[in-house]
Amino acid sequence: MNKTKGHHAENGLLLEGSYNINKTAVYGRYEWVQKSSEELYLDESQFGNEALFTVHALTAGASYDLVNTGKTKIALGAQLSVYKPDQRLRNLYGSAPHGRRSLFKNLSESKGKICRIFIYAVLK
Repeated sequence: MNKTKGHHAENGLLLEGSYNINKTAVYGRYEWVQKSSEELYLDESQFGNEALFTVHALTAGASYDLVNTGKTKIALGAQLSVYKPDQRLRNLYGSAPHGRRSLFKNLSESKGKICRIFIYAVLK
C-alpha cells in the first residue's frame, strides 16, 4: 500500500512465476495497481484530485542461456506485455488493451543480475 498524507491509499498486487528447464526459462507475471490522477499527471479539474485508477498488466516471456562460463551467464529473451487501463481513461488510451513487445539480453553473475538490456516495440 502506498499512502501519502492527504490522499487515498493506493494498492498493488503482483503475481509471478517461472519455470526453468535446461537453458530455457519461461515466466509470467500479473500486475494490478491503483494510481492517482497526480501520479498519472492527469488534469485534476477533469478527473478529481482523489480519483484512483486501476491498471492491469499481463506479461509472458522466455529466455535462453547463450553463454554460461564460470560465474557469468548471458541470456537472450523476449517478452510480451498487455496493459488494460481503467475505463475512465478511455479518452486518453483508447478502448483496446495496449501491448509492448521486448527483446532483451541479460548479463548476470552468480551473485545476481548485473543488467538487462531491453529493445521495445509498442503494439498498436
